[in-house]
Amino acid sequence: MFVVTHALSPVVAAALVDVVVLETRWERWLRRRHYVGIAVAGAAPDLLWPHLSLSARMSSPTHTVWFLLVVAVLGAVWGGRFVAPGRRWLMVGLMSAACGWHLFCDTIAGGIKWGYPVFDHVIARRWVPYPTWLWLDIACVVLVGVLMGWLRWREKGIKG
Repeated sequence: MFVVTHALSPVVAAALVDVVVLETRWERWLRRRHYVGIAVAGAAPDLLWPHLSLSARMSSPTHTVWFLLVVAVLGAVWGGRFVAPGRRWLMVGLMSAACGWHLFCDTIAGGIKWGYPVFDHVIARRWVPYPTWLWLDIACVVLVGVLMGWLRWREKGIKG
């Protein structure tokens, strides 16, 4: 999948939860900086190791379980402190989940070597064909726009 889907699909999931929280508790759960942190974590494997082919993704150290562990540790030590000082552990969990979601999406869109370079085993499915990738990007952009607009509009109405 393209990097836009990797960055924005976890943002869509977090925004949906934020909508539910806003409608039930009358307060926002996440702010702009939280969403930026989630999006960056979701795109991190592609941003840190860009690739244009499936074979390049198969030899990418950022598309492994080891990278996911590094993201969790760095998130615990560094990321949560700067992205969300009051919600550090929540953001560590959300950012790690966004990175893990990226790896899952790549698994169902052609495959990755989860244990590379220690293990050479490929976990792969082709459930998301290449022609749908652009449509997924467009859907994620539209959904993020709608959800962020809804959150702003409802928050103004509640505080207004």
